[in-house]
Amino acid sequence: MKHILALDPATRCGYAHSCGDSVVWDLRAGSHPGKPLVRLRDLILAKHRERGIEEIAAEDASFGAFNPATAADHNKRLGVIYLTAAEIGVPVRLYKPSTIKKFGAGNGRAKKPE
Repeated sequence: MKHILALDPATRCGYAHSCGDSVVWDLRAGSHPGKPLVRLRDLILAKHRERGIEEIAAEDASFGAFNPATAADHNKRLGVIYLTAAEIGVPVRLYKPSTIKKFGAGNGRAKKPE
């Protein structure tokens, strides 16, 4: 089985791993505006150490973000995802939100807790 980490790069970052793990990471941490980005990187690296990652599937930030500030935050997180993927040597593939949710929860309209 290929080890895929699927991410919904939001402040409450939903993730699912092809081994069956899934949870919501709360990226709000610390007072520095860059802390959530460091936390995202650290969590991806920890998941890679725990389970291995051969590919990262991430929600395309251009979908569903009508607020420019939200789109900018998603794009910052996507940059961290690409950077971390490069560090561990795995590809990143972008998908529509419904595709990521279907992978993680079996339902393209799933809420984060699912």
